[in-house]
Amino acid sequence: MTKYFKTKKIVLKFSNNPFILLKGITSNTLDAPKNAFLDRFGKIIVVFHQIKFYDHVLVIFEKKFLDRLMSHLKRFIVLTHVKVKELDFDVYCTIGKHKTMDDEILIKQKVGSVLLTKNKYLSIYKDEYNKFRLKNKIPIQGIDFDQDMVLNIDKDLVSFKKGCFLGQEIVARVEFKSRPPKKIMVSEICPSKKYSSVALLKGKKQGFCIVKR
Repeated sequence: MTKYFKTKKIVLKFSNNPFILLKGITSNTLDAPKNAFLDRFGKIIVVFHQIKFYDHVLVIFEKKFLDRLMSHLKRFIVLTHVKVKELDFDVYCTIGKHKTMDDEILIKQKVGSVLLTKNKYLSIYKDEYNKFRLKNKIPIQGIDFDQDMVLNIDKDLVSFKKGCFLGQEIVARVEFKSRPPKKIMVSEICPSKKYSSVALLKGKKQGFCIVKR
């Protein structure tokens, strides 16, 4: 049985030859399911899901970060004339298989998928979705982390083979000459740490926390 969780994510369409721009200012390849915009220090500005088409790229992220992202992109857009437009889609995270209907777009993730649709689906409760995220180690920006160094959060957001990108020098130095100073993880609740997305898992309260290595 497929389950759906309705998110507060939005969809931006990057067009007018956006590929060179996005390649140079994002940490992952455009073929990956997830990516990130970083600052020059390797810290996250926005984490996003993505799907690449022959002439445009769709970028999906938490709506609360729209102003932050557009402020970051402003000078790059002016220089490259790339066009950015918000599309009218609801965004669901799906658990289980989903058969797409007309005008729906499904972006497969390591676990589950991201569904862009104009159709309505019954959403599961937040607590159930939190349990799914904790079990599969899927933190959300704005809830479990924000402007952390990218390698503290998810190494899969970075490609070390794609060439230069904004923040690449710092990220590569940490990866090859040091190690990330912190790590996000799921653990049982401990009074001395701060937790997010807390839920009852295997009979114990667990949540995401960022700890020093």
